[in-house]
Amino acid sequence: MTGVQTCALPISLQSGGRVPSPGVGSGAALQADGSIVLDGSKHAIPLGDHASGFVVDTRCGDSLAMLYVARNAPGLTLKTQESVDGVTVTQANFKGVKVAKGDVLALGAEAERMLDALRFPLQCALAAELVGVAQELFDRTLDYLRTRRAFGRSLGAFQALQHRAVDVWGDIEISRALTLEAARVSAQGRLGTLELIAAARAKAGDTALRTAKWAVQMHGAMGFTDECDIGLYLKRAMALTRVYRTPEAHRERFAAASWAPGAPNLFEVFRADSDEDKKFRAEVRKFLDDTLPPYLLDLPTRPKPEDANWWHRKLAERGWIAPAWPKEHGGMEADRKSTRLNSSHIPLSRMPSSA
Repeated sequence: MTGVQTCALPISLQSGGRVPSPGVGSGAALQADGSIVLDGSKHAIPLGDHASGFVVDTRCGDSLAMLYVARNAPGLTLKTQESVDGVTVTQANFKGVKVAKGDVLALGAEAERMLDALRFPLQCALAAELVGVAQELFDRTLDYLRTRRAFGRSLGAFQALQHRAVDVWGDIEISRALTLEAARVSAQGRLGTLELIAAARAKAGDTALRTAKWAVQMHGAMGFTDECDIGLYLKRAMALTRVYRTPEAHRERFAAASWAPGAPNLFEVFRADSDEDKKFRAEVRKFLDDTLPPYLLDLPTRPKPEDANWWHRKLAERGWIAPAWPKEHGGMEADRKSTRLNSSHIPLSRMPSSA
């Protein structure tokens, strides 16, 4: 569209190093007329070659500054190359780039809020894409295991491969749940957003890479080729885990933020119970205290068949074996969409055992 400028995303976020800094060698000096002179560099800006300007965050003295820098600004040089997944990334080098007062977007606390408003949704979106990459790899590999035959039966019929698939499925579901929780807390503006997003990015990145390696192994040597889409997803996972901090850097950020003075209790962040949830939790605890005998607590082995059968009968009496079933069939007619029940629901159609 004519007259519409495009901006790259805040380019401090894609620092690939392990140190959470605004960039490599970047810095700024505030001038008497309100302008700012910018020096340093920013790396791995996704699709930076398509941007007509950049939103730059940097330290100006003791304060954070958010700046707009036009692509053709004097002193700004750009170097673009292609990433492993085919997406272009740009390095921006600033040498005495003068940013006029009108292009200083924010300073201090306002700049911190602006940066958070940009980076939090972006990081959640990247975690979600990593989960999507892992899920697509998983689905495609399951289809392959169901159709590829060896020794007269499908590869998915071999128990060892089923166990591997279950492990991958579990990792993906944990990553998905963590990403959704991070997005929910971020959207609500609650404490713990930074910690949860860092955890989601670290977990989703590791999961995507592990799933990609598993998928390549299941497909054999052809999994590495461009003719096989598995190899393309592998390259995308590799690129995504290097942009806006690596999984290792996100883990370090999580640890540092979690142990910082005044850090939120993440158990409280995760447990955002409604009044109904609290009532149900208290009901379950009272039932366990009143019903479960001490000798069945902390068993070192599986319970005896007679004890297990007795316990299942106790659960069935309350409708807790299959709570969504009709009451005439021993259930509670509970709503499948309720949080506390849906959290334990496993979509059988997606279980790897059907491979």
